[in-house]
Amino acid sequence: MIIKIKGNIAEISGNYDIASLNKALTFKSPNYWFSPAYKSGVWDGRVKFLKNDKFPVGFLQRATKVLGQDVEIEYIGNYPKVDLNNLTEYLDRANLRDYQVDAIKCGIKNRLGIINLAANAGKSRCIAGIISAFPQSQFLVLAHRIDILTELQETFDEFLTMQNYELSTFQSAKKYDLIQFNGVLVDEVQTVAANTFYKIVSSCVNANIRLGFSATPKRSDGKDYYIEAAVGKPIIKLEQSKLIEKGISVKPKIYLIPYKVDFIDDKSYSRAEDMLINDKKRNQIIADLCKNRNEVMILFRRIDHGKILHNLIPDSVYIDGNDIKSKRDKIKKDFKKGKIKILLSSNIFDTGVNLNNIKTLILAWAGKSPFGLTQKIGRALRNCKGKDSVEVFCFAELGNKYFEQHTKIRVDELTKEKYDIRICDVFGKSGCKYD
Repeated sequence: MIIKIKGNIAEISGNYDIASLNKALTFKSPNYWFSPAYKSGVWDGRVKFLKNDKFPVGFLQRATKVLGQDVEIEYIGNYPKVDLNNLTEYLDRANLRDYQVDAIKCGIKNRLGIINLAANAGKSRCIAGIISAFPQSQFLVLAHRIDILTELQETFDEFLTMQNYELSTFQSAKKYDLIQFNGVLVDEVQTVAANTFYKIVSSCVNANIRLGFSATPKRSDGKDYYIEAAVGKPIIKLEQSKLIEKGISVKPKIYLIPYKVDFIDDKSYSRAEDMLINDKKRNQIIADLCKNRNEVMILFRRIDHGKILHNLIPDSVYIDGNDIKSKRDKIKKDFKKGKIKILLSSNIFDTGVNLNNIKTLILAWAGKSPFGLTQKIGRALRNCKGKDSVEVFCFAELGNKYFEQHTKIRVDELTKEKYDIRICDVFGKSGCKYD
């Protein structure tokens, strides 16, 4: 039995157990019961990836496990060769940590999979290292936000000596002839499950190097199978606890703020959310936490919430996704230089952005995603001179079924990460006191 691979597609030739493989490559779509197609009986609620003996190459590991040992892998088209001299020069130049070298070598060897490195591990240097190993290949490097690309470009400018890559957001990638790329590298790969993003990666039909990078390569919506289809499974993992042990990340002190909401609205989540972000008492807690603190970052989700907090907190600087790139870059630089005391940011700064001098992180809206929570906290764990820990304040809402569920998810995730969790109950010692 032979599996022939050409870029994004793997094709089986020979006799095999079709039923078993089809079962392994079929997934229940999240919330399929809401679909009109399912309700009308046109669709069974499942996403099937095996079609005419072909499947997305990301499922190669899953498929070979089902098919057994007697499988020969054959690559069709351009299979890039490693330039060891170029790679060695990069490794010498970039002054890498041991785990970064391991990640680069793992990516080069496998050419398919996810490099799962905790926030603050320096994955941009790993991405550059993989590019350096294939100077004759052309890479497309994708991210969902321009701020992430800016930081990647800074790393590439410092350590790469070739220009065999294009940096692009998913939205801008449509301008390229995608068949030209021999490799596709996706930063914050969990975003690739979005339909339009997945199509972009799938359209790189000649890319025999397909790698994703993320601290949290999972999704809360259950669409992880699209990530695997695009780039495969994790092939190496580094947890945040290891970075803390090495002194690369600082250890966070997590303060949970128990907060009893004044309303019980079990029928409408959107109405409950509106009421919570307009809760004057809760917002005042956030404002009070900023007093006598410097280098504070407050993360919010909704713009109207951010503006409420901005009006409430003196000397705060506000930024969201509507601000132009030059303004966002200036604000990042000013914050890192200590010119900004309190920075209010939407989710544009919750992943992939280096602000290593954050001393206090306040999650004005922590959300329900455990992976999103890990990413948010990861922003604040970067080490810098004079910083040996970071305070993280997170609400634990009670009294409403939606927010109680979200609180449980967050507490479970924080416990799993083995963080130092405290109850915020004494004003001045651990943050604030509200009866």
